[in-house]
Amino acid sequence: MAKPIVDGIERDLGAAVRVIRLNRHTPAGAAISARLGLRLVPGLVVFDGQGDERLRKDGGVVSRKSLVSALKQG
Repeated sequence: MAKPIVDGIERDLGAAVRVIRLNRHTPAGAAISARLGLRLVPGLVVFDGQGDERLRKDGGVVSRKSLVSALKQG
């Protein structure tokens, strides 16, 4: 499950990252998921400070190592 990994990174990195969680069962969550082209749960997209995509995982679990690596690139 991706939630514990994201929770830990959010806790460890604090103000250095902004985590936005969406519920795909709400109108806003469904609209943003569609706009980003996410079809599976969980869906994860990492953007850098300029809005460039650094990592995308549509379904499945992302490793902590790959997520931290993507965050450090930004």
